[in-house]
Amino acid sequence: MEGMRNLRDSFRSRPHGSSSRAGDAPQPLPEEWPTSGDGPRVLIENADGAFRWAAGSLLESAGYEVASCGGPHSLPDGRCPLVTDGSCPLVDGADVVVNGLGIRDPAHRAVLAALCADNEDRPVVVELPQPQFAALHADFPGCRTVHFPVRPGDLVAVVDEVILAERADP
Repeated sequence: MEGMRNLRDSFRSRPHGSSSRAGDAPQPLPEEWPTSGDGPRVLIENADGAFRWAAGSLLESAGYEVASCGGPHSLPDGRCPLVTDGSCPLVDGADVVVNGLGIRDPAHRAVLAALCADNEDRPVVVELPQPQFAALHADFPGCRTVHFPVRPGDLVAVVDEVILAERADP
């Protein structure tokens, strides 16, 4: 149990662009990717800090470098730099972006639209609600769509597939 607590605490204390736990004060985005290892880089965008932690831990165990963002509402000014400035250091540094912010909130839809409009440099995985999946799937051309809610363990398999497909198609 102590090892799990240490792992959780290390992930929470790492600079990653936004709050890891519900109730934490918003944090500014770093100016560059927060880790410097050599594994593929995965950005997890999800308002649920527990999901970001669980998925991030599993992805790190699988050899990925992970950063996370809780979305625009988790940032001090409440605005996503990708939407407002056309660039975000976390998105720009990622090899894969996993967007699970949802589609109900207009600010989250704006982030998703910006990601899908500029996904030529990196694959984007988008979580969509099961009941609306068929109707919404076509709205995200070029993005890998998965049913919401995706389990953190299943996310590792999806990211593996996306990375392998990216490497196979230079």
